[in-house]
Amino acid sequence: MASVLVNVPAASWEDLRAARPDPTATPFLKWAGGKGQVLTSLKPFFPSMHPGTTYFEPFLGGGAVFFALRPRRAVLADKNRALTLTFQAVKDDLELLLAELRTMPGPQDDGEYYDRRREFNRLILRKGRPSRSIRVKIASLFVWLNHTCYNGLYRVNRGGEFNVPKGSYRRPSIYSEQNLRRASKTLRWADARIECADYAKVLAKAQ
Repeated sequence: MASVLVNVPAASWEDLRAARPDPTATPFLKWAGGKGQVLTSLKPFFPSMHPGTTYFEPFLGGGAVFFALRPRRAVLADKNRALTLTFQAVKDDLELLLAELRTMPGPQDDGEYYDRRREFNRLILRKGRPSRSIRVKIASLFVWLNHTCYNGLYRVNRGGEFNVPKGSYRRPSIYSEQNLRRASKTLRWADARIECADYAKVLAKAQ
């Protein structure tokens, strides 16, 4: 699945922030099919990013291409609701997310893993727009499960419940505070609009 770069009418650039995106920001999630390991081969095919260009990513996943290009404007989308809520929390609620993650070390036993998986499913399957606190809780559980489940996979059953079993890790690394801060800074620099939507709906907005 390819990322897309298109030109759209530029908004005012007078509000350019002094803070620059951190060039060392990398994906904070494991993701099947992620482009991180093949970026060197892909980069020659990306057009240059100039002011007035909006980067459209209809298949966000771990966001490897976005973090590599560090565009000034971006629309980041995926049909995975938990994924987009997590990116939104990293962008807008980083301190709350970090506070939550600090209380969640690696699982001590299988029971803890499956308890957190049940809690995640209960929250993510709620109808309607989640409150800020619920969004942060979903995001913290998503990051935790992503780094403790089998191979970092994301799979759901017919009822939409995340059902990946626990992975075999002695001491899983759940998150890097430093990298989450870099990722948040890059998302805010891009004024990233994060959407849970089908790729066709997202790309219909591109010109």
